[in-house]
Amino acid sequence: MPRAGIFPVKRRVSQWRKTFKAGEYPGYFRAPSHMADGIRTGHDIGALIMKQDTILKDIDAALKLLHDLNPDMSGSRRSDRHPESGPRPHRLQKVLVANRGEIAKRFFLALHEEGIPSVAAVTDPDRGQSWYEFADEVIFIGDRYHYASIPVILAATRMAGANALYSGYGFLSENADFVEAIENMTVREGTGIIFMGPGHETMRRVGNKIEARRLARKHGIPLFESSDTLVPGDTVALTLEGARIGYPVVLKLASGGGGRGIIPAPDEAALIAAADTAVRLGIELYNDPTFYIERFITNPVHFEVQIFNGRAIGIRKCAVQRRNQKIVEESGHAFLDDRAARELLDAAETIAGLSGYSRGGGAGTVEFLLDT
Repeated sequence: MPRAGIFPVKRRVSQWRKTFKAGEYPGYFRAPSHMADGIRTGHDIGALIMKQDTILKDIDAALKLLHDLNPDMSGSRRSDRHPESGPRPHRLQKVLVANRGEIAKRFFLALHEEGIPSVAAVTDPDRGQSWYEFADEVIFIGDRYHYASIPVILAATRMAGANALYSGYGFLSENADFVEAIENMTVREGTGIIFMGPGHETMRRVGNKIEARRLARKHGIPLFESSDTLVPGDTVALTLEGARIGYPVVLKLASGGGGRGIIPAPDEAALIAAADTAVRLGIELYNDPTFYIERFITNPVHFEVQIFNGRAIGIRKCAVQRRNQKIVEESGHAFLDDRAARELLDAAETIAGLSGYSRGGGAGTVEFLLDT
């Protein structure tokens, strides 16, 4: 089998942001004295991420905000689409979609086809847009950053009476704290909210590239030569690893996704500069400045294996890319010999099983680079 480099099953493409003012919602965050309004993003986000017990308390505070924004919830219902006919036999009684635009629109249509009521969570900038006209109910959640607010989204789910939550991609979709908060709320309050995606333990195992690589290496899945975790400011460790691996190398953010945070470095000077850039980008986008480096592959081929509940169901070649982001994918494995294809499928199922994806994780991908 050709040498392969593995990426995590899932990508984090969003960050935690919050916009509440200091003191307005007790326990939500602590703002330092030099920030009068308490609004925090970017470099300061790390100090604001809540512990699980605090998140549950903040749901009640967020409910107050939502009641102000939605004084008459009945005014935003479209009950004619799904006449009340008693309890549904379906496990999904009502689904809140914590996303916007095309991804939300498509899911509203899919739910409608299945006869499942849907709820749109709509921020102030999106009021009046057409994408949520396909939802059965609408709940307004205020600031545009609230798609990434755990308490606000959970409060909206509770207020709407939904028993399931779909987050699409981006925002909170790959936030393990969010999924754990749903699970904790279900246990403590008996709400029974279903998160339509993998569990928080699975997310933590493979949501970080470095952790995913450790898992793969431990179980014999081939990887390109690489470093372990590198941290900001440790130039000595950085240059030693660069020399050990051999230039050119490529630097990758541990939490990067969607083609972001990938910086080639042909020599030591370029690597040091790339590390500075990566740290700034990592803090700004993911609140995580850690990174690693690996051998740069001149002519890589990018394949991804689709998995569903831990079973590999197909291979796609990511044929056309721009800025390390897939644009065109080709299905089938005609580009590989039978042995290589089988080994990719087996490796993907191994990762899915080890990460917990095989326990109801739904759909995902395991991605590989092959050196040609």
